[in-house]
Amino acid sequence: MAESKKAHPRAPNGDRSEPHTSLDLGFDAAGFEARAISPLRELGAYEALWEDPAATFKTLSEKFEKRPGAVPSEFVPKERALACAVFVREQLRRAGIHRFGVRVHGAGEYPEKLRDAAHPVELLYYQGWWDLVESPSVADSNTWRVKPKVSCISVTPGIRPHS
Repeated sequence: MAESKKAHPRAPNGDRSEPHTSLDLGFDAAGFEARAISPLRELGAYEALWEDPAATFKTLSEKFEKRPGAVPSEFVPKERALACAVFVREQLRRAGIHRFGVRVHGAGEYPEKLRDAAHPVELLYYQGWWDLVESPSVADSNTWRVKPKVSCISVTPGIRPHS
């Protein structure tokens, strides 16, 4: 009886010459860590970007538009991002906010509807049921105005810009 030859599953690069498993993704430990997104670090990095006196929704939006797929921590040193994150968490605690979520554009559940804004934000904090983001909604765009040079965090009572 002749032995049948089975082709090996196709590797991610299209090569069938060697067996490959679904776990063979070509990540080494250092590469994976470099690509992992930490909501806390991204929160701190985004706030650090707002420390620039020239920062506006428009300028930050343009910065990210020039580097599609970038996350805030790619523009800020790790130490500065973490220092800002610690500061923000402390300010939120002082304001009585102990539980909140973070969404980063390009990482998971960031609502793509926000990309329709003239100057979309790359990160947002929220409280409450995230699932409501996907429910039908109605908005009157004449009732809410964004003030230039105001970061997401500065709209929380008791929080002051950091340096």
